[in-house]
Amino acid sequence: MSIRHWVFASALGLTLATSGQAQDQPATEDQPGQEEGISDSENATTPEQQQPFDPIAALQGIEAAIRDLVAESDEGEQDRAERDLRAQEEMAQWAFWMFISSAASVVLTFFALLAIVRTLVHTKRAADSAEGMLDEASATTVAANETIEVTRDIGQAQVRAYLGLEMAGGVVEEGKPLLFHIKITNHGQSPAINVASASSAVVRRNDWRWGEDEEIIKSRDAPPAAVLYPKGGYRISVDTDPPTPLSATHIEGLRKNTCCAFGSCIVLYEDVFGQERESVIRFEFSGEECFRTGEARVAHRGGYDGKRRG
Repeated sequence: MSIRHWVFASALGLTLATSGQAQDQPATEDQPGQEEGISDSENATTPEQQQPFDPIAALQGIEAAIRDLVAESDEGEQDRAERDLRAQEEMAQWAFWMFISSAASVVLTFFALLAIVRTLVHTKRAADSAEGMLDEASATTVAANETIEVTRDIGQAQVRAYLGLEMAGGVVEEGKPLLFHIKITNHGQSPAINVASASSAVVRRNDWRWGEDEEIIKSRDAPPAAVLYPKGGYRISVDTDPPTPLSATHIEGLRKNTCCAFGSCIVLYEDVFGQERESVIRFEFSGEECFRTGEARVAHRGGYDGKRRG
């Protein structure tokens, strides 16, 4: 049963109960003043005559009131339902646009990540390229420096001083000290500065080598330093220290090649570029050929190399 039926039944019951009580109430004769009240009421004039109670009209009014109440309730529920429906539709619409916005954000984020990755890749390529260019520049710089050094060395080699050492005779006779002459000549295009020399001569067995007495030469006092200009030269003497006359045994051994006279000369100098250099000559005197020509032969370690000292 609906609420409308319950309300209608309750109203009907209350109406019936009220009408029944009103009809069943008795009129008593013992009440004081009854006759006076009746006579007064009969004589009194009222603007309206008392109407009898009509339950049908009352029920119809109650029904109309209930119908209006139910209608209002139905209208309120319908309005509430419509509002709920509109709210749900708006929420669905907002959810749809939020989904569209989220999807757009995801797509934009994806493309942004792609752009970042691409930027990183290009940055790495640029860094690798820059590193390669730096390596190439370094290699080019090294090559340029080497070229400069080679060019400088070639230029210096073309104009620096070269001191050549040549044999210039000697004295190998019985009763006289062993003596050889060395000619020093500047074959370069610039002066040789601070020229100094040290030399020594010895008579030893044939298998003797200069490595055994190398310090003999370097320990001797060199003559005063000098400047030797291009194409200029002078002679120095190479003898034993101290000068010792040769005996007949020495001369016989030198002729028969059972012993040998060794000589060595080292010339120290500087070129105009401040580089220290040296020229070395080593020579030997033994055998009939040397006595016939009067010249010593250059040893296999002889000649000048012009090597830079140090």
